[in-house]
Amino acid sequence: MRPIMKLLAVAAVLWLTAGPARADPAALAIINKAISAHGGESALKKTQVYSRSDTGALVRPEKDIPFTAEVLRSLPNRVKLSIDVNKSEQLVVVLNDTKGWERSGGPAVEMNKARLKEMREEAHVFWLSTLVPLKTTDYALSVLPDSKVAGEPVASVKAVRRGYADSNLYFSKRTGLLLKIARRVPESSLLIDKEYIYSGYKTFGGAQLPTKEVVTVNGRRFTDVTIREYKFPASIEASAFGKP
Repeated sequence: MRPIMKLLAVAAVLWLTAGPARADPAALAIINKAISAHGGESALKKTQVYSRSDTGALVRPEKDIPFTAEVLRSLPNRVKLSIDVNKSEQLVVVLNDTKGWERSGGPAVEMNKARLKEMREEAHVFWLSTLVPLKTTDYALSVLPDSKVAGEPVASVKAVRRGYADSNLYFSKRTGLLLKIARRVPESSLLIDKEYIYSGYKTFGGAQLPTKEVVTVNGRRFTDVTIREYKFPASIEASAFGKP
């Protein structure tokens, strides 16, 4: 028994004292090029706190369902979505670090553990899309084989962070801009393949940001969003991310 306990103790020490995640220099070079293409680190850091106005549709086989949304993000872990679905149903979703709530036609309901995990994974995608965090030691980066997104040749990087699903990021070889993030994540007790596809880049606050976002689930379009406007306040009041 003692040898086993000794091995477990050594393993625990190694885990606790493990060094920071490492980035393949070639992967880091792709990220640096992308950051420059998106307007540079300073401009991208501003995009970690913003509000935006969206119009879009929930894509369904029988008929698309239109919606409008107001989005608040104070990344990495605070998000508020105020959604008007088909001009008849209002939905509010709030993530405030380790707590979250949803409200639809009644009192707000606190998220259970599984739903909170889903929302934290979503917030992590938003955080990744600002690119700058990928240069920290939180992430292990590696280069993926070259491929194409919508016919465009891309350079691809895999980002791994403890506690979150792995993410594959695809950057245009021509422009350096982020075209897609792909992940496999648990939702509603199932593992799904989820992709976030970005296009229609324009300059907002010195940063190149998408005006189109399409989310696919298992290869099928799920939402199709047009971003009308971005605003970058210095900060967002903490009360904005309270129980709605």
